[in-house]
Amino acid sequence: MEMPVLLNRLKLICDVLRKTCGQLVGVFCSGELQFVQLHCRLRVFVEVSTMRCVVFLFGLALLVSTGCAEIRNPLTLKPGIAFDLHAVAEEPGDNTKAIADSSGTAFQLIVPPIITASNVREVTVSTDRNGTVALNVSVDAAGAAMLRAATTNPGSQVALVVDGEIVSAPVIHSQISDEFQIAGPYSESDWEKLIE
Repeated sequence: MEMPVLLNRLKLICDVLRKTCGQLVGVFCSGELQFVQLHCRLRVFVEVSTMRCVVFLFGLALLVSTGCAEIRNPLTLKPGIAFDLHAVAEEPGDNTKAIADSSGTAFQLIVPPIITASNVREVTVSTDRNGTVALNVSVDAAGAAMLRAATTNPGSQVALVVDGEIVSAPVIHSQISDEFQIAGPYSESDWEKLIE
């Protein structure tokens, strides 16, 4: 195997580690040790030679065992599910509909929704090192454009509506693009029952 192919594979491995683990990744290339600083205190050493690329499994085991890694489990939206993200209005209007959440709090949802199930590219449930469970949603390019336009004002509120029920109504902290995360009182199995 040629060196450019090995380096491309190494870059892919490092990108995956950065996205999924957010750790300090040590890369050993041609006798030189380079560290790529990310967000945690662990090191994963990757040895690159002209013939093989070895990822030491002890590093990966450490990432998971120390709790620095966020573990994501992919979900599949059940066929025909209504999975909508709406902007929330402060007052009723011609373009709003009232829906109450499970506690009875009524929300004025702006219609049409910002995104629907047709915009969803991937849904995962993650658990961080503190045990917080969150729903992670990534959307297609059209959904990302609509999310960017609808979330320009931090402090505004959105509501995730699944099959006609509000499951979460978070306040926006910053503009959203192609991926967002909702943490709430749901367990991983609660999200799975709701989504799949």
